[in-house]
Amino acid sequence: MESINLYRYFKRLEAFEVGHEHAVTLSDVAGRFFSSPRHTRSILKHLSQAQWITWVPRAGRNQRSTLIRLLSEGEVKRRIASQWVKEGKYDRALEFLDNDQVAFGQLLQQTSGAKITEGRVNVQLTYNRPLTRLVPHIPHRNSERFLNRQLYSCLVSMDKSGELKPDVAHHWEVDLSFQVWTFYIRPSVFFDNGDRIDAKTIKSLLLQLQQHRYYANELDHLESIDVKPPYVMTINLSRPDRGFAALLTDLKYSIQPPEQLTQNDRNIVGSGVFSLNNHSEQVLSLVANEQYFGLRALTDNVTIWSLDGSVEKVTERDAACEHRVSPTIKRIEPSSRSTISHPAIDFEQNDFVSATSRARIEDGCLFLLFNQNGRALTYPQRRWLSETLSGENVWHQLTLDHRTFGAEIASNFFPFWHNVKRIQTAQPVDLPETIQIAFYAHPGVLRSADAAKKILERQGMKVELHLYKFHEFIEKAMGEGFEEELIMSSLNLDDNRQVSALLFFLSDPVLHSAIGKQASDCLISEIDKIRASSKSSDYLRQLEQLGSLLIHEGLASPMFHHRQTLSFHGILKGVEITTWGWPQLRDVWSVD
Repeated sequence: MESINLYRYFKRLEAFEVGHEHAVTLSDVAGRFFSSPRHTRSILKHLSQAQWITWVPRAGRNQRSTLIRLLSEGEVKRRIASQWVKEGKYDRALEFLDNDQVAFGQLLQQTSGAKITEGRVNVQLTYNRPLTRLVPHIPHRNSERFLNRQLYSCLVSMDKSGELKPDVAHHWEVDLSFQVWTFYIRPSVFFDNGDRIDAKTIKSLLLQLQQHRYYANELDHLESIDVKPPYVMTINLSRPDRGFAALLTDLKYSIQPPEQLTQNDRNIVGSGVFSLNNHSEQVLSLVANEQYFGLRALTDNVTIWSLDGSVEKVTERDAACEHRVSPTIKRIEPSSRSTISHPAIDFEQNDFVSATSRARIEDGCLFLLFNQNGRALTYPQRRWLSETLSGENVWHQLTLDHRTFGAEIASNFFPFWHNVKRIQTAQPVDLPETIQIAFYAHPGVLRSADAAKKILERQGMKVELHLYKFHEFIEKAMGEGFEEELIMSSLNLDDNRQVSALLFFLSDPVLHSAIGKQASDCLISEIDKIRASSKSSDYLRQLEQLGSLLIHEGLASPMFHHRQTLSFHGILKGVEITTWGWPQLRDVWSVD
């Protein structure tokens, strides 16, 4: 009997208290079911097999049998809905739960993982916030960048060591000046809507990207593009760029239809191993792209549910934009800084880590920027704040607040770079009475901003926390810039580690908005020199000096490297954690 029909009969037993023995006759139950005694016996058998009730019949006319209702009506509903969720019948399950989003979210979390349905591998995951529009030409948070990598391909790709590999382009070559690059496009490569990808399409895309401010520092030397239809494209540069092909491995240069750059529809067209099936505030679903030119994904379907309310909220006091206070100066003596003994950080997040988990320290960090625009802080002020709001001190405050998270103290932008020793401030420092901190809604950043506020308030300073949504945070950086003295942000590299590191220092809008025009121009000039003379596999080594200089000059202060943890629940086989902290979805398989 179908579960929904069985449930309708179960509801008619609501007069019987759960967990208690009740002596009833078969005719009594048949009357409640509006059914014949024979059919009633069949219904009771099914209810017993489902373990919703216990039924102990007694032989003989008018003999009272024993009925025990094992579950409440709500528990039965959740069991039925859970089975529908496992079968991918999400709309039916939600409707059956009377659109109770909390109960539905709990079921989604309980049933996450890989399932085999009619021979197809389906992966269901939950996430703690809605996912934004998945297009590569705008800045994104970590998870959106991961999903973009699933939905799009690039001309070339890069391995962990920084070596280039073919992708949509099967071959490329460059002249001795490193100014003329020729790419040979694979034949019969298509977007997931069936449109062909050829040299003309990619030329149009690159020329339109060149007009976007987000690409200004990277494509200012793109002079012209010549196409020999249909699959040969030659790019002419105005200055040498030894790593230009490597540049095109980045997510920003994912291949999409040029007309998509001016559209706002969530239902995008991609070129990757997965296609976008549906994208709303509540759910994102991917399907294996049958048009994909490479190895097809082992996974057939991926469904990611956004569960509202899981992201940590800040209080109204923290989030409110307070009235601006006219700056007054007070004197902070070096001796007023307390010496703190810091316990070792416990990296294990017991709520999330299990024996079947995979974990890694991210290639990036949570960091502070000292804004050089508006009411810019002096060098001694920046050094004092850098010391006072060091990762060690902020972690100590987080420990006191019982709000720690998986992290490692950072002394440089990346955990594999050398430690940068902070210069101690020996002289008294004059600081503004009011300090403003800008940050965006991310759990680790939220906690760290609140901890920083408490540390500075103990020094007698007034602190204003200004919370932005991520897109507002980026728009602020790319527009009029920040007024706040301190900006708290984060960085994590993509799978093309060398290039994504270079592009952070070359083009990150928050970084360049904060460090001031003079430092920004200098940084761009130095990176252009690296691009002209260095192989992409050397980028990280070449960039280390520039990153360390930003820290030494008091323009940036790394605080934490996040610990990324992925729990497999024993059901995802042969899958590793990616640099974004997500499972490699294309490799999920199951023999169940």
